[in-house]
Amino acid sequence: MPYNQYAATVTSKTNDLWIQGATNWTQYVVSPAGTWLQLVAYAPVAGPAGFYETTQTDTTSSEYKTYQFSQGYNTMNFNADQVGRHMLYFVVNSQPSNVVIVDVLSQATAESTTVEHKMS
Repeated sequence: MPYNQYAATVTSKTNDLWIQGATNWTQYVVSPAGTWLQLVAYAPVAGPAGFYETTQTDTTSSEYKTYQFSQGYNTMNFNADQVGRHMLYFVVNSQPSNVVIVDVLSQATAESTTVEHKMS
């Protein structure tokens, strides 16, 4: 369901986090490394937001940032710059949002896709 249909039928009273796509919003995306994604956060009340990112690769790492959210919709950019699974959510007014997942894949390079044949 496109998000504009969802938003027109459901008034959210919770913190919601989405990844904005070309034609709809989603909570999961597979992305090549180096891609910038637009995140959309809905907060029913204004206030400081703690933004959490947990990245799963061979190990697990976590990052925490703070933002000031307005009541309603807020946007932010996310750089999918590290290969692995990124789990993102925020907390405003002691209420966590849902988790969105970004699976970041490495981009194939020309060298890795070229097959070289040598005669010996």
